[in-house]
Amino acid sequence: MNVFRSFITKYKIVITTVAVLITVGAGYYLFQTKTEAEQDITDPLTPVTTGIEDVETVNSTHETTHEQTTDYQWNTNTTTTINLEGSTITSQSSGVMISGTTATISEDGSYMLSGLLDDGQIVVDTTYEDKGTIKLILNDAQITNTTTSPIYIKNAGKVIIILVDGTSNTITDSRATAADDVEDGLTAAIYSKSDLSIGGNGSLVVNGSYKDGITSKDGLIIENTNIDVKASDDGIVGKDYLVLTNTKITADVSGDGLKSSNETDAGRGYITITDSNLNIDSGSDAVQAATDITIDGGVYDFTTASGSNYLTASS
Repeated sequence: MNVFRSFITKYKIVITTVAVLITVGAGYYLFQTKTEAEQDITDPLTPVTTGIEDVETVNSTHETTHEQTTDYQWNTNTTTTINLEGSTITSQSSGVMISGTTATISEDGSYMLSGLLDDGQIVVDTTYEDKGTIKLILNDAQITNTTTSPIYIKNAGKVIIILVDGTSNTITDSRATAADDVEDGLTAAIYSKSDLSIGGNGSLVVNGSYKDGITSKDGLIIENTNIDVKASDDGIVGKDYLVLTNTKITADVSGDGLKSSNETDAGRGYITITDSNLNIDSGSDAVQAATDITIDGGVYDFTTASGSNYLTASS
């Protein structure tokens, strides 16, 4: 078993998919573990110099994220209410189409979800593919589904999930096996085909029994919030990029803890973590990126059972 425990206070770290780069004084140090079969975790790690570029150079190659300063702001006077009442959903908005336990949001704007929804789904499907913004405001919302993703963002410019201050929210994908719509990519409890942001001073529990916890096929930003994720595969995935800021994440997953997988498009496939508290227990890599990972400040406790034969460490 590989174990990474670190407290990072001063130095920025660049991690590739196979190594860790720590900037300490004038030198760069690469900390490499043995393979799982050979490793004795009581042995000290051996520093090896390397020629990887510094943090500023790496960050300058990243594609700009989708974040805007107004993302987590909303007006209560113009926010649409969606009431979740067991096997019933109610809303007075023409932008919300309700069919049984499925609510489809078709117009941009802010929508507050409150209550408990049994075996239901919230779908975002707008015509504003390039510029529309949907804000899903979770106000003590509990949504479960036994056949598909409880939250499915099919089409939007971007979606912001806001956790109302002091609330506890739970999204549970309790599928035991694949359903037909998995062919459409619905492999996570929160699944987005658009840019996705999650923030707010509430808390979010995500259970991904079928596969992943949270997946965005574009960019994913998480900031100023608290998320607990359990998944039978990967925990949190942002295909183009994954950016975490001032966030506490606890993950217990069978696959990778945090992941960004776009290795085709220039400037994408990176993970940036700033001033966060991460506790990840993963069956594969704790953090995996197609291009690079940067970490600046925070507290990190990683336990991995397999995956890369490299152990991340810190100053």
